[in-house]
Amino acid sequence: MKYIIFTIIFMFFEVLKLLMMNKYWKINLERQKYPIMIFFENIYMIYLLVLLFTPYWYVGLIMMLISFVSAIKLMNGVLNKLELTKEIRIYLFGDGISSILVLSIIILKETTLWQ
Repeated sequence: MKYIIFTIIFMFFEVLKLLMMNKYWKINLERQKYPIMIFFENIYMIYLLVLLFTPYWYVGLIMMLISFVSAIKLMNGVLNKLELTKEIRIYLFGDGISSILVLSIIILKETTLWQ
């Protein structure tokens, strides 16, 4: 039950990223202007690291792999400060949907809906 609160918060974060994709991309291009976003994403990564030492270690590992692949795919766009293209939008959408689905494993297992 203790993992549900943080999981819901980070699932909500992923939903917001999907709904405000244009704004999220602009924030990523100018990260130094948004320290609260950097702080929140660092907390997210710490949560994923903590998950590695819980019964949900596989969720943390999968989420880190998703984050790593997304970072590699989007690095060129961020470094070159590209506009939000269809390809970048597809990667962000895939990252968000897959993250929500993987995090939902914790919700399902913690609420005993899936045994």
